[in-house]
Amino acid sequence: MKQLNWKWLLGFTLSFVAFSLISQYLSGNLPGGKSLEKVYGQKWERSAYGDPSIEVETPGKLSRVNVPLPAQVQQYVDRMASYQYDEGPGLMISVTTIVYKPDITPNLQGAATGSANEMKNGKGMKDFTYTEEATTVSNREGIVQHGSFQSNGEKMDFTNLIVVSGQNAWQVLVATETGNAYGARIRDKMIRSINL
Repeated sequence: MKQLNWKWLLGFTLSFVAFSLISQYLSGNLPGGKSLEKVYGQKWERSAYGDPSIEVETPGKLSRVNVPLPAQVQQYVDRMASYQYDEGPGLMISVTTIVYKPDITPNLQGAATGSANEMKNGKGMKDFTYTEEATTVSNREGIVQHGSFQSNGEKMDFTNLIVVSGQNAWQVLVATETGNAYGARIRDKMIRSINL
């Protein structure tokens, strides 16, 4: 049997979902959306998403979205759920939970590196840069990435949090228009609110 690179698998899965949702957002960016100042100032709500769940405070309810995985990846995934908020323009939120099959043990650093590399090499992606640091969420190790990119002429700043525990992986990606102070506040508020 061919040996599978588990680091690549997790990184690919997370980045595939994130990049799919970013692409959907950028191609369907809704004109006339709320300003980031209004989004930040509105009433936020705390909700749990996925199974096993991730609890996060957001400026509105996230909608479940279907992101079909390639067959060569899907065979290793027990279940996956993705949720999105895109009261655009200038804001995209994605929350994903993944449970791999029992014989798969994902690797946190591999997931973070693979996720960033897959996004960087995505179609139409330019000027992708990021930094990362270790973090802890509910006593579980994670990695948070901060960076920026350009896609379809839109410049975005992002924060991407990845947490791995056993066969479970959680990802929260928040992208906002570059240089917007309220965008930075939205990203920070969301990431600080996460609980597993």
